Amino acid sequence: MFLFTRNGNLQNLDFMYAFFLGVALLFVYFIISNRLTMLFESLFPSFSRTAKNILGIAVPAVLCAGVAALLFRVIKKKKVVLIACVMVPVITLIFIIAMVFMYDKETLEVLLPSFIGIFIIPALAAAAAVIFLYRKWAVMNPDPIREEEQELERRTPDN
Repeated sequence: MFLFTRNGNLQNLDFMYAFFLGVALLFVYFIISNRLTMLFESLFPSFSRTAKNILGIAVPAVLCAGVAALLFRVIKKKKVVLIACVMVPVITLIFIIAMVFMYDKETLEVLLPSFIGIFIIPALAAAAAVIFLYRKWAVMNPDPIREEEQELERRTPDN
């Protein structure tokens, strides 16, 4: 069984680091989405509402994926970045569930589309980018502990 503590001390701080990095990423994704949406509203007043919405969702999603990929390249503990980027959509899903219980149907019809465009889509794009990078990195950098265990299993005769 996995225990978070051993003799009262935390065993591994990676989950805590990933949680706080995920919360920070959530704020960064919000700022990127919010600022770009306002920028597109002022730059393209003649565009249709649909075109502005598509532009306001696609461009921030690509930028958020770029931020996550940059973090993946910079931070040494790749697993922390992976957990954080997967944690962001989970956190937003928790927010959506809370919104469903807090607001009535008319309010949800107004809030959910913008919430999905500002939080969910950029978070999923970033998570997909980091998962792709992590899988590529994991193939090129195998885990030495896991390799040792596999070697021991090969050497141990089956009874």
